Amino acid sequence: MKLNFKKTAAALLAGVCVASMALTAAAGATMDEKRNIPMAATAPTIDGVISGDEWDNALTIAMNKDTCDAVAGTLDTCPTATFYWMWDYEGLYFFADVTDATAPATVHPTNNGSYNSGDGIQFCIYPDVTAAGSNVGDLYFWSLVVAEGGKAEIGEHFVFGTGSAGGDVEDAVVACTQNGSSYTLEAFMPAVCWESSNTPIVVVEGTTFAMTNVIMEQDGGTQSLIIDSSWFDGPTANKYTLSTDVAGHVDAPETEAEEVVADTAAPQTFDMGVIAAVAAIVSAAGYAISKKR
Repeated sequence: MKLNFKKTAAALLAGVCVASMALTAAAGATMDEKRNIPMAATAPTIDGVISGDEWDNALTIAMNKDTCDAVAGTLDTCPTATFYWMWDYEGLYFFADVTDATAPATVHPTNNGSYNSGDGIQFCIYPDVTAAGSNVGDLYFWSLVVAEGGKAEIGEHFVFGTGSAGGDVEDAVVACTQNGSSYTLEAFMPAVCWESSNTPIVVVEGTTFAMTNVIMEQDGGTQSLIIDSSWFDGPTANKYTLSTDVAGHVDAPETEAEEVVADTAAPQTFDMGVIAAVAAIVSAAGYAISKKR
């Protein structure tokens, strides 16, 4: 049988395109998805735990095998985690609850800056959503970890894109808890933390930035980097906008105390003059009757 080369090549190319689209559709990470970060009515307490309703209605991001991809290591070791984001005019708030089945072989030393080994959380943020790569001043790439002694640490992996290990983010407040190999990380990153890039993040309603959330997972000697969006590419990474949707603890509205209206209606009393007059009439009538007798 004689094959038509052009038709066969076209069919093969079409098949490759369909397969490529299927792989893209099957990938867990999302690209250029628009998300809103709500505004905290009350700032959460940074203590590594969620108390009451302090994180209610925050933006939540499910990090697991179905929603992420691996750019290093393997997706098979992906923990189940939930990331939370809120903001107010003071800065950004972040909470991660990570259910991890394996303890890391390496625990981060404190005060070492980069925090890029073992278990932890990272986020890669482009204030200029058209930026990509690791050009100097273009991005924030930070790590949050449970370091030696169970201490929470937050540091720069890249110093605004220089590619070198960074220092601790001194202005941030971070706390953690541990439960076996599982852990939480909670942080407040004040507005001053976002002023050093070429395009600072202004913490106000309507500000938009590109961000990829990352789980660092170490299983034995293998560390995996597990991401929920594009890797080092602002234009295709998910976009986050600071909105005025309300999240967190909302104080109950103050209610005015019900005004108690005293019953000012005085009880009915008889006028003493009337009583005296009636008594006089009765007395006179009695006297008249007695005279007739």
